[in-house]
Amino acid sequence: MKAETYFKDALRRIQVCEKQTSVPEKWEPLLNNLGHTCRKLRKLDEALEYHQQARILDPQSPSTYSAIGIVLALKGEAIEAVDYFHKALAIRRE
Repeated sequence: MKAETYFKDALRRIQVCEKQTSVPEKWEPLLNNLGHTCRKLRKLDEALEYHQQARILDPQSPSTYSAIGIVLALKGEAIEAVDYFHKALAIRRE
């Protein structure tokens, strides 16, 4: 899919510009978007990895916890998914 290619290219460019393998916090949305794209392509393990990286950059993002929950639910890990949904709700009720 083109979106995946564009997002991965953007991530590579950021890493080159920043001259490091880690990504600054401001790029958390890029990692989440890459995770959503991989999820839609049914690359669930890869999607989970990107969302986990986004969580490290911004541990107070409820949308990241929800995204992780969705991926875990699709992987059949319902109990773990519910835990992540609860974490998202704990951060932001609405």
